[in-house]
Amino acid sequence: MPKGFKDPVDAVAYSVIAAGLFSLVYQFWANGALVDVITDTVVRSGVESARHMAALHSAHWPLKVFPPGAAPNSNFNQLLDSTLSETARYDFRGQSGKHLAARLNRAPARRLRHIRVIIEDSTIEDVMRVRIDEKRRSDPLLRHRSDDDLEAIVRKDMQDSLIGLFLARTNYEEICVAYAPRPTDIRVEILVGQGVFVSPYLRHRPDGFKYPEVFQYDHQSIPAQLWILEFDREFSILGRPGSRARPGLLRLAPTSTVQMLHEHLRAKGWTDSLDELKSKIELARLDLP
Repeated sequence: MPKGFKDPVDAVAYSVIAAGLFSLVYQFWANGALVDVITDTVVRSGVESARHMAALHSAHWPLKVFPPGAAPNSNFNQLLDSTLSETARYDFRGQSGKHLAARLNRAPARRLRHIRVIIEDSTIEDVMRVRIDEKRRSDPLLRHRSDDDLEAIVRKDMQDSLIGLFLARTNYEEICVAYAPRPTDIRVEILVGQGVFVSPYLRHRPDGFKYPEVFQYDHQSIPAQLWILEFDREFSILGRPGSRARPGLLRLAPTSTVQMLHEHLRAKGWTDSLDELKSKIELARLDLP
């Protein structure tokens, strides 16, 4: 019998009470530890789940989406300009390279040396017809202009693009231009090793919005890798040697001459004399910021 207890029944009763109290204390402690374990597991699981979802997002979905608009998106342009400074090669595919030429002339990137460009060949009738419709739909100021007026604007856009890229040639090792014989409904800008920007012209773009929605993808994401492969394939096909009447590729190096550009434009259907082309180049140079 435990010391201090005269009655065995009392001793048993107190032993039961003590055991019960110990059990309660232990249960409280154990449950607290269990709660800690469960909480820690849930937190770890949540972190892992968040990491998994972030990895899925980076692999499949855009990092940022820039909405369409009637004016250029300044946030997109700032991001693209800053990213350009970190890449050594830039691939562009779009309706024309006029804005690209302005960008390359405005602020030459530090590391960027090689540029590949695919633009629509507006000298092809089917392409010209689509470009006229696009001009009329996207710009309210052009909505009531005649087809002849719009055709002249589209041809000028294409020539301005080539002249602008010609002026930019001195800042880079090489600028190569290929011509797409079909409309390019999606603009793609590939900053090798940095990211890919995709702009579907026909997606959620109200009439009067000249500038399309832009999706930014991580350069290692699946959509980015698909666009990189597609660009390489298309550029390889379009860059094959063409006939003198329809040259397949324009290569612009720092040493390229106005005479060379004049011969190329004549082969594409422009009738400007060499002096007229020189005047246009000089005017374009004066327009540079």
